[in-house]
Amino acid sequence: MQRQGDPQEVALLRAGAEVLSHHTSPPGAMAPMYLPVWPVAAAETPLHVSALYVRVTDHEMSVFLPQLAAGSKQDVARLSTLRAQSDPPILSRACAQGWPQDWPHGWSEDWVETVTRASWLSFGAFAEAIAKAAEGRGRKVIRRQFAARSDLPGVGAAHCFDLPFQFGNPADWHDAPMLNGWSSQAFEALSQEMRADLAAFVLNTSQPLNRRIGTPLPTECHIL
Repeated sequence: MQRQGDPQEVALLRAGAEVLSHHTSPPGAMAPMYLPVWPVAAAETPLHVSALYVRVTDHEMSVFLPQLAAGSKQDVARLSTLRAQSDPPILSRACAQGWPQDWPHGWSEDWVETVTRASWLSFGAFAEAIAKAAEGRGRKVIRRQFAARSDLPGVGAAHCFDLPFQFGNPADWHDAPMLNGWSSQAFEALSQEMRADLAAFVLNTSQPLNRRIGTPLPTECHIL
């Protein structure tokens, strides 16, 4: 028997589907109505904070991109479009040299590039725009990139995968497949590191301005 959803949720989903049916997004890009807006061009926009903590994950778009047949016309067109629209810093030659051993097992070079460019286009560039706007007004900005991976095939360090570790409440995520394979000890170690890092920001204690959390890739290769 098909489960009936909450009428309000169903109405919202249908409204979203209706809007999407009339909107064309570039291949590999998130539909803009699902992303927040930052008035980067409005220099007079008030900024009521003295510091910002900005974090993205390595593979924000991994779970949003449809899996296309490798080398197909659609696959080639998507990557070509992303190359024209997205230029993430991590694709610099020095950082790219470490990809074969540092990216999720089973990912092809083209898929790594697709996820990287798509993640920068919809998430990384937006986060960096906020960071630079704040720095332009003399605010301190702490940049973090979450790089720990899910054992779930094809997921990597996906959008929201950092949240269970930040909150430190694994019991509330017991039915989340993305955490499969993480031992209690490994989870707690990373969670404590992340909670301590955020606490240091709140307490305004000394900490690195730019840092990756979860893997040993060089700091200079962070996306932000």
